[in-house]
Amino acid sequence: MMGCEKSGVGGHFMTFLKEKGEQNHLISFRGHRFNHLFCVAGSVYHHRQHIQDFLSSWADPNDLLKSVSFDIREKGYISSIRALGIIDKMITGPLWKLIESVENVLALNPYLLILRDKLSELCGDASPLLKGEPIFPDVAIKRDQIYESLFSETDDPVIETYSQMALELALGGMLLILERQAKDQLPGGKFFDPPITDQFRASSVPPTNTCSERDFAQLDMLMRAKPSASTECYESIIMWTNNKTSKWLSSLDSQEREKNINNSRKAAPEMMQAFKNKQQELFNTKLKLLREKQEKKAKQENKLYTQKVKLTGKVNELGGLWVSKDEVLIFKEKNRDKSGNFFKDAFTTQLQFRKQVLGSKGPKEKFQLQVKGHQFTVEELEENLIDIITLNEELENEIVEERSIQYKPLDQVSQNIKLAKEKLVLKLEENRKKIQIDQQKHLLPEYIKKPDLLVGKKIKQKFRLEESREIEWFRGEVLSLERENGRKSRYRVKYEDEDDCVFTLLIDIEKGDIIVC
Repeated sequence: MMGCEKSGVGGHFMTFLKEKGEQNHLISFRGHRFNHLFCVAGSVYHHRQHIQDFLSSWADPNDLLKSVSFDIREKGYISSIRALGIIDKMITGPLWKLIESVENVLALNPYLLILRDKLSELCGDASPLLKGEPIFPDVAIKRDQIYESLFSETDDPVIETYSQMALELALGGMLLILERQAKDQLPGGKFFDPPITDQFRASSVPPTNTCSERDFAQLDMLMRAKPSASTECYESIIMWTNNKTSKWLSSLDSQEREKNINNSRKAAPEMMQAFKNKQQELFNTKLKLLREKQEKKAKQENKLYTQKVKLTGKVNELGGLWVSKDEVLIFKEKNRDKSGNFFKDAFTTQLQFRKQVLGSKGPKEKFQLQVKGHQFTVEELEENLIDIITLNEELENEIVEERSIQYKPLDQVSQNIKLAKEKLVLKLEENRKKIQIDQQKHLLPEYIKKPDLLVGKKIKQKFRLEESREIEWFRGEVLSLERENGRKSRYRVKYEDEDDCVFTLLIDIEKGDIIVC
């Protein structure tokens, strides 16, 4: 709606709302951008009907307005922005209030733990959030017009279902980022239960970067007001304002004030020259990096071109590109006396030509020679090639309808969401394992010094299965220390539903193949 000065109609929309006696919640956002996306999404959802009515009455809309008019009527988009708006009201908004209320960054630890536990529950079932159940009970929720719009019944089962699905996927992504970014302040992290010394050091660490955001806001304002000013000018004004230099000078006696001003005048040319020298150094560094990237890109393009030429030659030797399953079978029949390696090279060439030259669509595994250590057989490569040919035939024959979103049946959407959530859960579990491995590295020197400390510990150890070549984690318990030899010490381990074995566990801990529970 706002868009740029050329294509947007923000001023006209404000007039439209004012005529109807409605408050405009689509305000220009200045300052901290932490909650920008979620806050604006809630405002858009609240004004969705106003936007529809306004654009319906707008004569000769440009392409931007046509796009907005189309999107604001689509249930999929409306449900998504509703989900983002609910996150603002129930999670990110209250969290920001808590962040601003604490004295330092480590005081956030209890709230981050609450948030992690709540997100873990809600990414599986977000219905409590749709009903307005708070994440932080001690923080007051802003129950304004936007809140009422977000939590009002829509009487549309499609929007309600899509809203919950969008919330669950978004919260799963937030959980993944939270556990990754705040790992040091969550259980197991080095700052979760910090000693007094760390608490003292953290007392001067602000919980937000509002100060630097404020500096950038000042810079943005100055660049608009004084577009021809130099960087030194912008920097001087910002430092003068933030350091309250005028107030400090006023507190000095006239003689001392005059002395400082004269010293500054004398030092100004030297400082400006130093700044120019620094700019030249930065320019030279950037120029060097730019040339390196250009050379790298040129090498990659030459390499890709050479590969395409070679693949084209190989494909021609095979009689050209195969565009149907029948052509694959005809080729096999003509060359039935050839070896398995001949067919393996032929199928690989056709797959690589489709991938690198034609850019054919399809799962990336279908174009590869192996997956997770498993080498594809000739039969599997043939099957993959036929799948890619069939898939791209279907895509080429599809009729694309303009300006129309095709909604799938709800049961199919639910199945797709379920698969997406399963992938997200696997990603979360893998990320948690990486965090645990990283967090326990500081224990390794202690285990090497005293190997018996590992005895009696529960562990999870990573193995690659022989048949499927899949990686799997097995739970076990360290029964005894068989032979002490520093990092090569050998331990007897009893795994669940398996016989006990002897391993050099400390080497596996060093490689990241073991998690000590």
